[in-house]
Amino acid sequence: MRAGHRVKTGGRTRHRNVLGTAHFVSTAFVFAETHATFARSRAVRERIIADFWENPLLHLVEVTDADHRKAIALLRKHGDMSYPFCDAISFVVMQRLGVRRVAAFDDHFCKFGGFERVG
Repeated sequence: MRAGHRVKTGGRTRHRNVLGTAHFVSTAFVFAETHATFARSRAVRERIIADFWENPLLHLVEVTDADHRKAIALLRKHGDMSYPFCDAISFVVMQRLGVRRVAAFDDHFCKFGGFERVG
């Protein structure tokens, strides 16, 4: 990722629009899950690496220890649901950052509540 796209201040990450266009926020957990899904195709795998690590419209957010603890608590609280840890981390990080819109392939974010799935 190019310098200047991740802006960290006091343990918090601020996100800015690049040239007034839409931007995306993600975590290394989402990268790992996406990469694993497409790892067998070299061309797709390389595109995913480039999209996550070189795309100036994608901001990777660091997951904190507090995020990990909250995600584990969330999984225990919602034990009747089949949320994977990656989704639980995403729920917690999105809540922390005030992000409400999500691009997702499944309906976990809608079932959890408070998020709007786009795309």
